[in-house]
Amino acid sequence: MDDQLRQLNERFFDPLLISLTLEFIKNPTFNRDDVIDNYMFMHRSSNQYAYKHVWTREYVCIDEIGNVVRGKLNLNAYAYPSSLTKEEDVG
Repeated sequence: MDDQLRQLNERFFDPLLISLTLEFIKNPTFNRDDVIDNYMFMHRSSNQYAYKHVWTREYVCIDEIGNVVRGKLNLNAYAYPSSLTKEEDVG
């Protein structure tokens, strides 16, 4: 992945990362990096970012500063089957 694409990808995931970090501060019983791997960025609308959970297909919308405005964060970390890599389509 080139640097520009990587920076864009990181920018789209910043609100989710902020939200998970705030949850981790309150409840440090989950691995933040494993949980974020379970989400796909779907779209941005004004100041809200929509993510879909890879396994449950549930949506969560988060504003730019990490507040969940619709849906609920799933803090469970589901492992990828050994037959799949993270780059492959899992759904």
